[in-house]
Amino acid sequence: LRLSDGRVCFFLSEFRSWLAFHRDERLGRKQIATLLRTAGSEPVVVNYTRESDGKKSTVGAWTAPLGVAARLPQQAEPSAQEEEDHVPF
Repeated sequence: LRLSDGRVCFFLSEFRSWLAFHRDERLGRKQIATLLRTAGSEPVVVNYTRESDGKKSTVGAWTAPLGVAARLPQQAEPSAQEEEDHVPF
């Protein structure tokens, strides 16, 4: 998930699952949050419009540290409306 200001975001639950499956790391949410903050991540609230009923809603995510985000492949930046409308789940 890339925000209009260029920051890349991810969901803590999916990251936690990835760590458990690919790295055999079993950490609690608070432990991961502490590690993410130490690495330069920040929690953010992302606005979006639900496809099912068209209502606006929000979801919590974490920003990727700048060093990590800089190494990700560049994609065309979404418009503000596309960013608000698209949530990858």
